[in-house]
Amino acid sequence: MNQYIGVVDRIVDGEHVVILLEEDGELVDQHVAPRSELEDVDESDILLVVIKDGELLVAQQLPKRPGESMPESRNRRSASDLAEDLS
Repeated sequence: MNQYIGVVDRIVDGEHVVILLEEDGELVDQHVAPRSELEDVDESDILLVVIKDGELLVAQQLPKRPGESMPESRNRRSASDLAEDLS
């Protein structure tokens, strides 16, 4: 199971969502998912992404890229918390 910060790069023909996957701030891969799995995302959205064996398990929208400051009350669960829930 791998977890990434994902950025919605583009939505192709309204049918596929292309997510660029980052690890430690570096682009490492991309993942293409059916639009039906990610109906609420738009281009440039930041996501917390968990992928296992090439399958998208989690794609949670984040208000900001991790590391950017945000009010304490808006903090979301960490990637490790989500990954722990899945195991």
